[in-house]
Amino acid sequence: MLKDDAPPVQTTIVHKIDHFVVKELGPANWVLLEHPSDLYDASKWNGKLAAESLLNTDYVSELEKKEDGSQQIKWLKSQAAQEIPSVQTWVNLSRALSISPPAKRPIPLKVRVNTTYNPPSKK
Repeated sequence: MLKDDAPPVQTTIVHKIDHFVVKELGPANWVLLEHPSDLYDASKWNGKLAAESLLNTDYVSELEKKEDGSQQIKWLKSQAAQEIPSVQTWVNLSRALSISPPAKRPIPLKVRVNTTYNPPSKK
Protein backbone atom coordinates (compact mmCIF):
# COMPACT_ATOMS: atom_id res chain seq x y z
CA MET A 1 0.00 0.00 0.00
CA LEU A 2 1.41 3.37 -0.96
CA LYS A 3 1.59 6.15 1.57
CA ASP A 4 -0.89 8.26 -0.46
CA ASP A 5 -3.41 5.42 -0.40
CA ALA A 6 -3.24 4.93 3.35
CA PRO A 7 -6.48 5.58 5.26
CA PRO A 8 -6.67 8.56 7.62
CA VAL A 9 -5.56 7.81 11.15
CA GLN A 10 -7.43 8.87 14.26
CA THR A 11 -5.55 9.04 17.54
CA THR A 12 -6.99 9.33 21.02
CA ILE A 13 -4.80 10.14 23.99
CA VAL A 14 -6.02 9.54 27.51
CA HIS A 15 -4.26 11.35 30.34
CA LYS A 16 -4.55 9.12 33.37
CA ILE A 17 -3.95 10.65 36.77
CA ASP A 18 -2.92 7.85 39.12
CA HIS A 19 -2.21 9.95 42.19
CA PHE A 20 -4.35 12.52 43.97
CA VAL A 21 -3.84 14.46 47.15
CA VAL A 22 -6.85 14.46 49.48
CA LYS A 23 -7.10 18.01 50.80
CA GLU A 24 -10.38 17.80 52.71
CA LEU A 25 -13.12 15.32 53.60
CA GLY A 26 -16.61 16.59 52.93
CA PRO A 27 -20.08 15.37 53.80
CA ALA A 28 -21.19 11.88 52.76
CA ASN A 29 -18.90 10.55 50.00
CA TRP A 30 -17.35 13.86 48.92
CA VAL A 31 -13.63 14.66 49.07
CA LEU A 32 -11.62 17.63 47.86
CA LEU A 33 -8.81 16.30 45.65
CA GLU A 34 -5.75 18.14 44.38
CA HIS A 35 -4.60 17.33 40.85
CA PRO A 36 -2.63 18.99 38.03
CA SER A 37 -4.34 22.03 36.53
CA ASP A 38 -3.26 21.01 33.03
CA LEU A 39 -3.91 17.41 32.01
CA TYR A 40 -0.80 17.50 29.84
CA ASP A 41 1.12 17.57 33.14
CA ALA A 42 -0.48 14.27 34.23
CA SER A 43 2.67 12.21 33.66
CA LYS A 44 4.84 14.73 35.54
CA TRP A 45 2.29 14.81 38.39
CA ASN A 46 2.13 11.01 38.58
CA GLY A 47 5.94 10.84 38.61
CA LYS A 48 6.21 13.51 41.30
CA LEU A 49 3.78 11.82 43.70
CA ALA A 50 5.16 8.35 42.97
CA ALA A 51 8.68 9.60 43.75
CA GLU A 52 7.45 11.20 46.98
CA SER A 53 5.96 7.89 48.12
CA LEU A 54 9.14 5.97 47.17
CA LEU A 55 11.27 8.27 49.30
CA ASN A 56 10.29 6.29 52.39
CA THR A 57 12.88 5.18 54.93
CA ASP A 58 12.75 1.47 54.06
CA TYR A 59 13.12 1.91 50.30
CA VAL A 60 15.83 4.59 50.63
CA SER A 61 17.79 2.27 52.97
CA GLU A 62 17.47 -0.47 50.37
CA LEU A 63 18.70 1.85 47.61
CA GLU A 64 21.67 3.02 49.69
CA LYS A 65 22.99 -0.55 49.67
CA LYS A 66 23.03 -0.68 45.85
CA GLU A 67 25.94 0.45 43.71
CA ASP A 68 23.92 3.08 41.83
CA GLY A 69 21.53 3.71 44.73
CA SER A 70 22.71 7.26 45.41
CA GLN A 71 21.95 8.19 41.78
CA GLN A 72 18.48 6.68 42.07
CA ILE A 73 17.83 8.57 45.31
CA LYS A 74 19.03 11.81 43.70
CA TRP A 75 16.72 11.21 40.72
CA LEU A 76 13.74 10.44 43.00
CA LYS A 77 14.39 13.65 44.95
CA SER A 78 14.53 15.68 41.73
CA GLN A 79 11.21 14.17 40.60
CA ALA A 80 9.60 14.82 43.98
CA ALA A 81 10.82 18.44 43.97
CA GLN A 82 9.06 19.35 40.70
CA GLU A 83 6.69 22.30 40.89
CA ILE A 84 3.49 21.45 39.01
CA PRO A 85 0.53 23.86 38.99
CA SER A 86 -2.48 22.23 40.60
CA VAL A 87 -6.17 22.81 41.25
CA GLN A 88 -8.66 21.30 43.66
CA THR A 89 -11.89 19.55 42.70
CA TRP A 90 -14.69 18.08 44.81
CA VAL A 91 -15.25 14.44 43.83
CA ASN A 92 -17.99 12.04 44.89
CA LEU A 93 -16.23 8.81 45.87
CA SER A 94 -19.30 6.73 45.10
CA ARG A 95 -18.26 7.25 41.46
CA ALA A 96 -14.65 6.16 42.06
CA LEU A 97 -13.56 2.77 40.77
CA SER A 98 -10.73 2.07 43.17
CA ILE A 99 -8.69 3.89 45.75
CA SER A 100 -5.48 2.60 47.28
CA PRO A 101 -2.47 4.03 49.08
CA PRO A 102 0.59 4.96 47.00
CA ALA A 103 3.12 2.21 46.27
CA LYS A 104 6.06 1.84 48.61
CA ARG A 105 8.11 0.06 45.93
CA PRO A 106 8.35 0.76 42.19
CA ILE A 107 5.55 -0.63 40.07
CA PRO A 108 6.67 -2.22 36.78
CA LEU A 109 5.63 -0.13 33.80
CA LYS A 110 3.20 -1.64 31.35
CA VAL A 111 2.67 -0.33 27.87
CA ARG A 112 -0.58 -1.12 26.12
CA VAL A 113 -1.40 0.00 22.62
CA ASN A 114 -4.87 -0.44 21.23
CA THR A 115 -5.10 -0.09 17.48
CA THR A 116 -7.87 -0.71 15.05
CA TYR A 117 -7.48 -0.76 11.31
CA ASN A 118 -10.42 -1.45 9.06
CA PRO A 119 -9.10 -2.09 5.56
CA PRO A 120 -11.27 -0.85 2.74
CA SER A 121 -13.68 -3.47 1.49
CA LYS A 122 -12.66 -5.25 -1.67
CA LYS A 123 -15.11 -4.87 -4.51
